[in-house]
Amino acid sequence: QPHVLDELNVKELRRMTSEHELVDYQIRPNYRALGPRFGRRVRQVAAALAERDAAAAVLELDERGCLEIDLDGTTETLSPDDLDVRRTPREGFGVAEQDGVIAAIATDIDDELAREGLARELVHAIQGLRRDAGLEVSDRIHLWIDGAAAVHETLAEHENEIAGEVLALAVNDGMPPPDAAESALTLNSVPVQVRLTRT
Repeated sequence: QPHVLDELNVKELRRMTSEHELVDYQIRPNYRALGPRFGRRVRQVAAALAERDAAAAVLELDERGCLEIDLDGTTETLSPDDLDVRRTPREGFGVAEQDGVIAAIATDIDDELAREGLARELVHAIQGLRRDAGLEVSDRIHLWIDGAAAVHETLAEHENEIAGEVLALAVNDGMPPPDAAESALTLNSVPVQVRLTRT
């Protein structure tokens, strides 16, 4: 699990017992399947389905393999082929399905997560600047980072880990020397200026 978290750049992984926690449903008649069986009464089938709670109806369909509806006092049984079930990701989630496996990611990001994400992006950008400057993997650096308020908030929380990842002695204040390698970037919509020199 730690490997999966690291690869996906997520903080927490939870196994869901049901897709019902992740999606909202619409359930409608499959008119091609039900038309020959119900004729004009297919509109009543549509009305009966509209009265049902869609999530509860899909749960019944999943558990029993069929769905019962009341039609003029008569119980009618509908199969999965009789129905058009549409799934839409619940607000705040991105959802994908492949081969019967459903994965979802929470898309709401609070300020703390945004700063963690910006810290990771800074590390990635600094590593790229190191390569562009021709530094060896083991070379230690002096580092200067400047930018919008979000950059300074991120540094206040994550300066040590950023410095450790990129082999910087520290994130320096003041002006860098004129021969410093530099890059002006926009990371997560935040403008950032990065400068570095080899120690």
